[in-house]
Amino acid sequence: RVKSFFKYGVITQSIYTETITARMLKLKNTFYDTKEKEISIEIQKLENLLKKHDFENLLKELKNDSMILFKLHLMKKYNLNNKRIVFDKDSLWKDFASIVDEYPVVLSTTHSLRSSTAKNYLYDYLIIDESSQVDIVSGSLSLSCAKNIIIVGDLMQLPHIVNNKLNTVVDKIFIDHKLNPFFNYKNNLLLSFSGIFKDIPKTLLKEHYRCHPKIIDFCNKKFYNDELIILTEESNDEPLTLYKTSEGNHSRGLYNQREIDVIEQEILPEMKGLDIGIISPFRMQTNKLNNIFIDESNIEIDTVHKYQGREKENIVITTVVDRKNDFVDNPNLLNVAISRAKSKLYVVVSDKEANRNIKDLVNYIKYNNLLIKESNIYSIFDLLYKSYAPKLEKYLKKMKNKSEYKSENLMNIIIERVLIKKNFNYLTKALHIPLNRIIKNLSFLDDDEKKFVLNPNTHLDFIIYSKVTKQLTLVIEVDGIKYHENNPSQLKRDKLKDRILDKYNIPIIRFKTNESREEERLIKKLNEIIS
Repeated sequence: RVKSFFKYGVITQSIYTETITARMLKLKNTFYDTKEKEISIEIQKLENLLKKHDFENLLKELKNDSMILFKLHLMKKYNLNNKRIVFDKDSLWKDFASIVDEYPVVLSTTHSLRSSTAKNYLYDYLIIDESSQVDIVSGSLSLSCAKNIIIVGDLMQLPHIVNNKLNTVVDKIFIDHKLNPFFNYKNNLLLSFSGIFKDIPKTLLKEHYRCHPKIIDFCNKKFYNDELIILTEESNDEPLTLYKTSEGNHSRGLYNQREIDVIEQEILPEMKGLDIGIISPFRMQTNKLNNIFIDESNIEIDTVHKYQGREKENIVITTVVDRKNDFVDNPNLLNVAISRAKSKLYVVVSDKEANRNIKDLVNYIKYNNLLIKESNIYSIFDLLYKSYAPKLEKYLKKMKNKSEYKSENLMNIIIERVLIKKNFNYLTKALHIPLNRIIKNLSFLDDDEKKFVLNPNTHLDFIIYSKVTKQLTLVIEVDGIKYHENNPSQLKRDKLKDRILDKYNIPIIRFKTNESREEERLIKKLNEIIS
């Protein structure tokens, strides 16, 4: 007690009668209270210092003075009374010295700099920007053109893409000859320099001016060891919104129709007229999105790799996968995707995200009490997923099965639900009707089409027709995505069937099992036909 009094200033004697747990809790609370006061005092000191020196105005003055000096230098070099030298296409080869004297700053790619520079000429400085995307071959060629090199880049950004075949060959050479791995072609220029020249001066560009603080703070904590100084101002808007798709494995290889539906029907209607970028790891997903939004000039859609170096006020990330995928979970890819957004970021993910880095983003959004929205887009075919197996069994038990295919039985439920509505109760349906019962006159068909119609196995999944006149109103086809989309011969038959029905002006609607809102779409189609 004497030691505690003189060494730690503990005066309260009651602490010695408390349990160890109570003492520890009291000490923790005291520590955090003291620490909070210390930090608050430090913040106040720094704020007073900034107010005293008027940082914003000082920065503005520095910029203005720098611009005045720069313009003064330009005026001295390019006297307004002197006529500018005009060069022709051969001057680059015949009078290179005059060109660089007149234009001392040259912009070039690393691939063309060497061949566009005169022999034995060295620039005073070569600045290589986005060096994480520069391969060491073209980068090394540019290095031969300068006395001093400044390499600008970010190891947490995406590197250049190396052909897998070439990668295998290069790796074998390096293993066989025990070469320094930092000279490997698969490394980018920045990584190679960092590994080979460990003592060269390095400067981290800490100031960040692009993204909303809440957006870049995730990247700062996750990828940059909390070293960035975020200089953007926080607004009252919700900067980060997470959309979770309904339960199920909606991904089909390199695209995800459900995520496309969420973007089209739930996200973009809230963003009419805004500057929007949509990013995906996969080209197939961006192609499908581009087909939908081809006429929208305010929406730019591309892969993460193509978006590196660009920015948008509003970014939508569609992750596509709902299973573990190392390509999508690449930290560099996620960092680039997130940091394209200046004001708002929308992230569309699976209901059970399995990728670690994306899961960290989801948890960051939860921890910061940012917007999390459960998508309202569902499909009757969601019941086909394993996770819905008990519900499906219960559902189908109530209904009398009309088909051997579960997908058709589910579609049958939707059709029956629609046809009892007041507008459509004069219609009825039939299942698996042979096409030759519908198409009697074959005179409009070519030989392939006739053969297809007369084949006894060619049928229509559902037809909707009038109870009174028996007139055909609509053909409904259910396309199991696994069987139809990846089966060229089946796709050919589908197109042939569509073409034949079109010749006889018979409306058709196809429902793929990876799409959504079947009831809504069927009602819309019937209304179009009736009107």
